[in-house]
Formats: sequence, structure tokens, C-alpha cells
Amino acid sequence: MTRTLDRHLRAWTAAAAVLASGLPFNAAAWEADVHFGLTRWLAVQAGFSAPQAEAIATGNQRVDFGAMETMLLVTEYACTGADAEGRAEAARAARRLHAPGGGEASTEALRTLLRDAGPKAGLLLLKFGEALHPLQDASAHEGADAAGIDAPAIAGLTCDPPPMIAASGGEQAHRADLTAARPAAALAMARASFEWLQRYPPIADAARVAADWPRVGAQLGGFVAASTKAAKAAWFREHGMEDTGFLEGISLPDGAQPWTATWSGRRLPRLQEAASTQHGVPEEVRRFFDGFFAAWLGDGDPAAALGLAKGEGTPAQRDLAARLRLWRLHDHGAAAALAHAPSALTRTQLQRVDALVRNHQAYARYPRPADAFFPLMAIESYAPPLLPYIVRPLPALADGEPRMLAIAKLRHAPYDELLLVAQRRAGRWSVVSLQGVRDH
Repeated sequence: MTRTLDRHLRAWTAAAAVLASGLPFNAAAWEADVHFGLTRWLAVQAGFSAPQAEAIATGNQRVDFGAMETMLLVTEYACTGADAEGRAEAARAARRLHAPGGGEASTEALRTLLRDAGPKAGLLLLKFGEALHPLQDASAHEGADAAGIDAPAIAGLTCDPPPMIAASGGEQAHRADLTAARPAAALAMARASFEWLQRYPPIADAARVAADWPRVGAQLGGFVAASTKAAKAAWFREHGMEDTGFLEGISLPDGAQPWTATWSGRRLPRLQEAASTQHGVPEEVRRFFDGFFAAWLGDGDPAAALGLAKGEGTPAQRDLAARLRLWRLHDHGAAAALAHAPSALTRTQLQRVDALVRNHQAYARYPRPADAFFPLMAIESYAPPLLPYIVRPLPALADGEPRMLAIAKLRHAPYDELLLVAQRRAGRWSVVSLQGVRDH
């Protein structure tokens, strides 16, 4: 078994080592409070009916992991994908949808759509929302707060370019994603969005009457400044939007009460099981990760997945135990700064972790283990199956022992990819690190 595993690993690592060049990525981007909520409200102000505004907002939000064709993992297309052509294709899609560049590049999709819409305008509202997404994200890619983080390579992999490792951002990890952190950029984005909404052709020859921008812009102060999900939700309710489930998972703390509302607008298949069926992964590796995820995402202490008694382990293992707990918290906005800490957690930080996880009801719970995962597809030269997580080889340890990387995306922390590194020692696999990558 070991010789077979090592042969698989050597072949697989050689294939994964050939990385595409020039792959684009900038992780700074707005979240669902903007792409769905603000877009829907602005569309109503621009004269669209409520159902029309809902369609535009849904098309916009689906660009962020709302459909399989937009489930673009930066770790895969920049670092680990096994197929060079597939990596390049995914990178082009990421640039088109998220970071086409400023100026005319950010409005190319809008100009093309509006030029060709004509009598089909009523049928293209989802596509119109999708075309608004890169315009909005272009504003999130500007300014000092959105500048690239000097990210280390992922577990020894050379990435081209390196993704934004959230762990290297600490408390700044999601700063560029939040309107309260960048109010001027948020207001400029809102005005640009409103202007393009006004340009959309009439639907069925029905004229739309838009509000004046000064009146619209004057109402946005509370939206921009809101620093919790509860505050965002209150602003939307005050402005005529009762259903605020779309705020689920954004990188803001819940507020005074746990957030329970959900959004049903994603168009994603349901995973049938949490076990991996990824082709070419050695069976013992799949068995190990299947068991690890089952223990980590189960009903007990998330850190029990490490197999250590309470208080046991090295400082590095205790740090990993804390991070395993942090990434399971349902209120990821409250845990994000600690979960993304760039170095070992201090004693004070560990005490903060203990306070956050003291109530075990704070952990995200799912009806089935498979429901914890977003469905993923590995970048391969063949049609891959739907997966709860993707496994890729890493450079071996100095003594030749193998290491593997598991990439997952959890429902309660949707704006991050989770990277778990496992290594084999004396015939036994164990997870040795966990970090997050901002991927939108």
C-alpha cells in the first residue's frame, strides 16, 4: 500500500508542479450586502418593479459562488489545479467576473449587454445583474485598503500569482470587503451602479421613473456605516426590504442576537454525502480526510478531530485546536480576526477564543455532514465529480514523508477557502495546519 501511495504521490506532484503563469487575482471585493441587498434597493429606486429588482440582484449575487460555473477557487486556478488549460480558463473567468480592471474594462460586460438587449431586455435581468458585479468589485480593488497582501506561498507551493492569504491580514483580512471600512469607495460604487441601472432599456416599452441621485445617495449613510449584520438588516427593513436572509455569511459580526436567516437564491446542487469521490486520490488519504472532516464538523468539540486529550499537545497543536474551533463558529464575522491571525495565537488571543466558544451552541450545525460544504469541482483534464473538498499533493517533507492539502469551502464562512495541510509520520496521517484564503 505504501509503495503504491508513494508512486501516486510522485506522479501527482509532478503534474501539479506545472503552474500556469499570469493568473489574475485580487481578493478585495464587496459581499452580499452590496451585491444583492444594495443592488436590489438601487434597482427599485431606478424604477424597476420589485420582481425585476429581485432578478437583477440575484444575478449579481450568484457571481459569488451562487452557481457551479462561478465556484472559482483561487487555490486551484493559481496554485494546485491539475490541468493547465482549465486553470487558465478559470483565471479568465475570475478576471471577467471580479477584477477586469478599472475604467472601460469594468463596464465592458454592461456595454455589451445593453447594446444587444433591445426587445430581450425583460429576459436578461439575471445577466444584467451579473454584468453589474465587476463594475461594483472594481471599486473594491482600489485604494490602500485593497492593496495586495504580501502572501507567503501555500504550504511550500509556488502560486502564480500568490492568492491573498487571509491569515496574513489578521484583523485586516476582510477590511476591503466592508462598506464601513471604505465609505467613499462604497458611495462611489453605489452611484455608478445607479447610473447603469438607469441606462437599462425599457422592458415591454414600459417607461421607468427613477429617483434623483441626491435623494438616493442621502439615504445611504446608515447602510455604509452599519458594522453588524443586525445593523445592515435594520437599514434594509427601514427601506422596505423585510427579507434580509441574503446577509447570511457576510464578514460582519451578527450583532446582539445570533443570525438565523438564510438566502435561497443560490443555484447549487446538493452534495449527496460528505465523503470524497475524487479520482486519483490514494484511498488511505481519502479515508483520513473523510474521517477528519466528519469529526471536525460533528456535534462534539471541533478540536477533538486532532485526537488529543484536553490540554495535551504541543503549542502548535493547541494553536491548531483553537483555529479548528474558530472556523466552526457560526458567527464567522466575530471570529474572523482571530481565525485569520498571521502568527501563533497569543495567550490573550487564546482567552478570547475560549470566550467565543464557551457556548457550544455558537458552533455552526447542519442537518447532514454534507450540508456543511459548498460543492466543489477540481480543475482536471476530465469532467470531475462534485466534491465536498479537493485533495492536492504538496512537496514532501525533508525525510521524504508525504504531505497533502485539502481545500474546502464551508457554508457559514462562504468568502474563504479553507486549506488543511496533513502529513504522514510513521505511517499515520495528521492535520498540522489550517489557514484561510479570501477568494472573492
